[in-house]
Amino acid sequence: MRDEGIITIPRWTAAAVLLPLLILIGFFASPRDSGNRAMLLLPGVRDTLIYQQAAQQWVGRFHELDSSLNVVLGGAFGNDLYSKAESVNRILSAATNLAKEIDRQATPNAALPVRALLTATAAAYLDAARASLTWTTAGSAENQAAAQAALSNARARLQELESSTWLTNPKP
Repeated sequence: MRDEGIITIPRWTAAAVLLPLLILIGFFASPRDSGNRAMLLLPGVRDTLIYQQAAQQWVGRFHELDSSLNVVLGGAFGNDLYSKAESVNRILSAATNLAKEIDRQATPNAALPVRALLTATAAAYLDAARASLTWTTAGSAENQAAAQAALSNARARLQELESSTWLTNPKP
């Protein structure tokens, strides 16, 4: 006895329809490298890409810290101790949070060298912020020179970080 209400589709027909559909989805959904070739995102490659994007964002935040410290050390606040101290406290808090964020981020093995550069740069900006706070509370020329020297050291670390090929290449 045959069931008249059941439609059966042969497997080869289903495969012939689904296979081109899956190929098109894969073609349009696959990430591309700089040569517009599809990339296979293995877990290690994916983790490295995510870390690289985070590192590039951190470099931008280092630039923000640098410009903020430059404003404070440039004398933009004059003799207004309260505004100067408030600004330096915000900078110190931002530098501390950035250093913690870099330290807590899971790092793939391929990114260990750049992580060392990132932590050194974060420590240098943290030192510059602390030196600026010392200069703010005890505004001597010696403390200002120490703060300027700490900022110069942080800039050197940032320049070293930015020259890393790990950050200048858009994708591994």
